[in-house]
Amino acid sequence: MALSFTLTGDDAVDMLLSSPDADVCETDPAMAVESQKRSVIFHTYSCAAREKLKKTFGMSIGCSLNLRPVWRDYVSAFLTLLYFRMFAGRFRGLMFRLPWWFLFPGMAFQKLMLNR
Repeated sequence: MALSFTLTGDDAVDMLLSSPDADVCETDPAMAVESQKRSVIFHTYSCAAREKLKKTFGMSIGCSLNLRPVWRDYVSAFLTLLYFRMFAGRFRGLMFRLPWWFLFPGMAFQKLMLNR
């Protein structure tokens, strides 16, 4: 899916559409939105939950959305802030050395929490 918001973006999309290597087809807007549903939830409800958990992690997070997160949003927000703290802190080296199969269950659990 490609969206353009600037003239440079319009040129890039035009170049993509004219490329013989690109497989381009029209899609129903509802399908496009549905495919991005987890992302929308992460950037809205989970954002509101992260804003409420900011004191727990000693962070400054601003969220101007007036939403009421549910428990799943708080779990996802907690995991996001925990991973951020771990990667930004002294556990960074350890986190990069862990195999993918060790980190994957946590990521899959977080995706489960973002489903509605």
